[in-house]
Amino acid sequence: MSQRASIFVAAAIIAMVGSGQAGAEVSIESVEVINLGASAALAIDDDGNVVGVGVEVPQVSNTRMLPTPVRRAFRYDRFGTLSALGLLSGARVEATDIDVDRVVGWGFASNVNQARAITFESGFNIELLPTLGGATNRATAVKADTVAGYSETADGYIRAFRTNGLLDAQSGRPAVQDLGFLDDAVGHSWATSLTSSGVVAGSSLDVDGQTRAVVYEKNGAVRDLGDFGGGFSEATAISETRHVVGWARDGDGVLRAFRKRGDSPMVDLSEIASENVLASQALGVNDDGVVVGWFRNDRQQECAFVWIEGEGMIDLNDLLPRSSFGKFIRATDVNSNNEITAVTILSGNGPHEPRQRGVRLKLRIVPDLLGDLNHDGVVGYHDFALLLGQIGNAGGSGDLNGDGWVTTADMFILLGAWGTRADRGDSDEPADPGDAPALDELEIL
Repeated sequence: MSQRASIFVAAAIIAMVGSGQAGAEVSIESVEVINLGASAALAIDDDGNVVGVGVEVPQVSNTRMLPTPVRRAFRYDRFGTLSALGLLSGARVEATDIDVDRVVGWGFASNVNQARAITFESGFNIELLPTLGGATNRATAVKADTVAGYSETADGYIRAFRTNGLLDAQSGRPAVQDLGFLDDAVGHSWATSLTSSGVVAGSSLDVDGQTRAVVYEKNGAVRDLGDFGGGFSEATAISETRHVVGWARDGDGVLRAFRKRGDSPMVDLSEIASENVLASQALGVNDDGVVVGWFRNDRQQECAFVWIEGEGMIDLNDLLPRSSFGKFIRATDVNSNNEITAVTILSGNGPHEPRQRGVRLKLRIVPDLLGDLNHDGVVGYHDFALLLGQIGNAGGSGDLNGDGWVTTADMFILLGAWGTRADRGDSDEPADPGDAPALDELEIL
């Protein structure tokens, strides 16, 4: 089943936001609403393909019978074509992640109240992943041929798993590897995201039974990411550049969105925000460290946010005031081109029309210091390396001339701004830009 989803393109509404040193100009270039009944867009890959779940109400010939709603996994490709993915024999299937043509998720078979991890081969044919010995499992993340998620074990625990490239001897399907848990702990663990090298982010119980955000390294080590003093944290996503995001409890019991990289401390993403934040959770992060998620304000309203280095937490609704797209309540993922999946509550629908819809929107971020892609206050080597990694991409932070593509034209703009420094108005000196590369050294030319 395939249908063309209606596409609504908003004129870019540009706002100077935040009080950070970089002073980036942030705008929403376009918004596309996914029409599959009530829906939620959950993940987006770097090509702009989206997956999620929608609720369909099938047509019935007997008007006296009430139709049974069906939860359908969907794929919404970069060109705007919407396709419902394959079904189990039951009435509930969800897609949780996508990497080009590989989609993963979970679903219930009919008459069995146990979820099973699934892959959608070629988009439609469903394959079940083996469990770790128990009855249930769910797939949450995919990169190329590697899948991560969590599974019940034979002794009743829930454990994070990752496929290891081998085939299960009995089923012939990809074998799953138990990723374990924190040292000296016995209990549950979960995997929520992974990198192309197989590093997994997720959560594990510790010896005190507290849930901890962790990273499962390729060598088998399980690394505790810490918290804000409240004893609880969960990791929801990891980027190829090892930015990990999630939420953690502080000493006052407040759950706060965080970003962490390497051995650096957790960053509280709600410290700089456009309004008072009572709770927040980060759900997605890209390689530039741009973070998306949701927060609850002091009016008990849930709002979708994007967090940008130097700018803080920005309510997506502030970028589209009085929007016909309703209210963005949750941003679920962001790719390397700053395309975001989100959930919106539409206004003005009839009493029987679904209000919640999944959306794909395109964000444009332009630092006020043109070419300062990493927001360190100077145009130099690190910005050049980031731009080179984006050559050929459709949009992204390296699209300095705004033509929709990152090309050598943008590279020349950056080289022309080499060594330019931001007027920060404080005592912090920007980093050394390094020497600009000679043009005859650039093989890309």
